[in-house]
Amino acid sequence: MIQGIDTSDIQGNINVPAVKAFGIEFIVAQATIGNETSRNSKTFHEVARQCRSEDVVCIPYHFAFPLRARNSPREAARRQVDYVNGASDYPHALDLEWPYPNAWSHWSVNAGFVSDWGLTWLDEIETLTARAGFLYTFPAFWASLGAEGKKPEWSKYPLWIAAPGQPKPPVVAPWASWTIHQTSHHGMVPGIRTPVDLDVFNGSRDDLLSYRGTSATHFDFLTPHELQVALLTKGFSPGVLDGKVGPQTIAAVKAFQGFAGLVPDGIVGPKTTAALLANVPWKTG
Repeated sequence: MIQGIDTSDIQGNINVPAVKAFGIEFIVAQATIGNETSRNSKTFHEVARQCRSEDVVCIPYHFAFPLRARNSPREAARRQVDYVNGASDYPHALDLEWPYPNAWSHWSVNAGFVSDWGLTWLDEIETLTARAGFLYTFPAFWASLGAEGKKPEWSKYPLWIAAPGQPKPPVVAPWASWTIHQTSHHGMVPGIRTPVDLDVFNGSRDDLLSYRGTSATHFDFLTPHELQVALLTKGFSPGVLDGKVGPQTIAAVKAFQGFAGLVPDGIVGPKTTAALLANVPWKTG
């Protein structure tokens, strides 16, 4: 098992080197919440920067507000990817625990709507990043979804289950196992001034690292803007040069890789970077 934490702006600025020295190897950090850009995390990018520097896994998450008309799941997913903007090499996570079932009638939603919202967000994230995101929830909330929560399509998304105080978390249908277990809401970790959620990853460090860098959001060698400029220079349009990773940039990476005789997997590693910056001629025609 690998020890981790999950954070939001509640924790304020954290000292990742001190957190790592305590034995924490991954941080699930809130990036966006609901449908208001004003509520984007003020601390996410600094946490992600320190994680990259300290070789700590950083998984960005979105706290969902699945409400009718006010928050399109695809729009929320695009905003999440835009805001993270290549700061993390790992899949995104969806925190799906609200609104509580006793408030569904107030918000004019039901189990089917909440379930469809979550699946649509995860589908859009996979479209944008070529990776399946994690799904966070807790057993009582998931039970309230009834048959909607047991749809087999949920099982493709790794389960992050909240079960504080339980040494072995329950596994909710349709999953056969859990990937991350939130074990406490009141952990105290050096480098963090406030209590913080504690988590464990169900596997080895190599298993955790295997989630890294499976799309064009992996920028060890180029920033998103540098990548877009390099693609355009070689004749492969990434769309608007906005320094953000979207479907056109990912498609351009794969097209360039195929043209250059590389595996068209969308990973911007050393071979793709070298081809972009050096020996591959411009595409013509």
